[in-house]
Amino acid sequence: MPQGYLAVIFIFILLATAWGIFCAVREKRLVGQQVPRGRIVYDGQCPFCRRSVERLKAMDRYGALDLVDLHTCRDIKSVHPDLTKELAMSQIHFVGSDGILYGGFRVFQRLCLMLPALYVFLPIVYFPGMRVFGPFIYRAIAQKRYSLHRDRCGKK
Repeated sequence: MPQGYLAVIFIFILLATAWGIFCAVREKRLVGQQVPRGRIVYDGQCPFCRRSVERLKAMDRYGALDLVDLHTCRDIKSVHPDLTKELAMSQIHFVGSDGILYGGFRVFQRLCLMLPALYVFLPIVYFPGMRVFGPFIYRAIAQKRYSLHRDRCGKK
């Protein structure tokens, strides 16, 4: 079978999976089930991080996210007992309504399940092997986040 056909089949499978997940989540919301809530802990002094959080806020149609700037939070332990300022500075964190703490790439996976605007990424973030490669890619971006914005973090 020529490679062109394999690419078309692969894209079809990704789109069909995304559509199936979208329909399942949409149906869940239509029957009135409560939207799961969560708290995002982010570095508010980083322009790249702030811009990312602003985009998340715009996508949060159901008001499911509480955004916590780790620099303005008086007691980071009140967000989650295992969270420290050093840990929070290393990557983005998400605390689900069930109290489970997620970090880094796992946060993006959770957000893709919660925010309809991110449903299109579900087949990618849950593709086999992404549990290995996703965190690696996330860490590479997180380590360079200060240089990913035209302004340097911490400078106005």
